[in-house]
Amino acid sequence: MSDVIVYYINLNKDTERRKNISEELSKNNINAKRFAAIDGRKRYKNQHAKGSRACRDSHLAVWNLALKNDITLILEDDIFIKPGLINYIQKVIKTIEKSQWEVIYFGYNTIAGDRYNEELIKLNSGTVASGFCYIVNRNTVQNIIGVFKDSNHIYWDVALKNDNKIRLFASKKQLVHHNWSMERIRKIIDRI
Repeated sequence: MSDVIVYYINLNKDTERRKNISEELSKNNINAKRFAAIDGRKRYKNQHAKGSRACRDSHLAVWNLALKNDITLILEDDIFIKPGLINYIQKVIKTIEKSQWEVIYFGYNTIAGDRYNEELIKLNSGTVASGFCYIVNRNTVQNIIGVFKDSNHIYWDVALKNDNKIRLFASKKQLVHHNWSMERIRKIIDRI
């Protein structure tokens, strides 16, 4: 069985969010590596959508790290995790060949698609599931990275859903939810 390597994305200045995600990971006995998120206010000083660009580039950087791992779980820092996430991921990845998917979401806002099997929904083109909890695999992560080569897409999750070659799935069971009490950093930075 594949080991699941876990990364969470967190800005250096967001110590409250780091505390939140650390508590969630600890409660669920999940070992994770922190990826220091790119700060859009520093990198994209004179451009619009600073937060969204930085979010995209942070996820892109973690995808490059995922090239070294069989399965990589990527989390944002403003989430709640229900018990059993890693066990459920292990169960789900047994139901589909690695060559058949690029992304499987385990946390999402809204989705639309068709039943693929007992555990998965194949997302329709045009469905944005949101990127606060999902897995990628070494066999196909290069396909995701390729979407952004020579591209100016600002919103990474929208770019993936608009690319008909990228196979997106969502688990039927949602084990991760946004912590809506936390400010939406990307939107705040985009307004600056």
